[in-house]
Amino acid sequence: MTINKIFLINLFLITILSTANVNSAGQNNIDSEKIIYLKNQVKDDPDNAQARYLLAKIYQKNNNIKGAENEFKKALNLEPGSSKIRFDYAELLLENWKYQELYKVLDQSFAIEEKEKESKRLALITFAYLGEGKISQAKKTISQAKYLKNTDKVQLALAKIAAFEGDYKKAAVIIEQLLKKSEDNFDILLLKARL
Repeated sequence: MTINKIFLINLFLITILSTANVNSAGQNNIDSEKIIYLKNQVKDDPDNAQARYLLAKIYQKNNNIKGAENEFKKALNLEPGSSKIRFDYAELLLENWKYQELYKVLDQSFAIEEKEKESKRLALITFAYLGEGKISQAKKTISQAKYLKNTDKVQLALAKIAAFEGDYKKAAVIIEQLLKKSEDNFDILLLKARL
């Protein structure tokens, strides 16, 4: 792909993706246009991992989970070293309770040297363990993640573990600390509502 073609694609995507303040019907039209555009990009260049990734994100946003999964898989096969694609795909799997698939996507062979990303990988695995009710594995995994880098995802996992174990006071303290940093984080607000 030539540099001019890449530039034009990026310019077009930036223009489409930066459209703001549209009503719901307008947003649906924009998403439809994005989908058509990206499908054409994939048709013209089936090895375009970035187009497949963006298509997956739009499908996910519009609750086309099957389409999102398919495009994430293809994008990841094209760029297996992309932690961005891998993490977003894993989060989709987590949201849809597909824990076994998540474990495969975040397999140990994908362990990352960068502490923050490896911590995120372990935190996502912890959330899957919690989803399956495997508290002891969750605690072991999150302790490894916390040792590497104590991120907000790690703290959220620790709050969920505390809630699972009935220590609602500890969970509430962690949640309040997280909300000071990110008061509109849906996952944190959801856990707070559940307490």
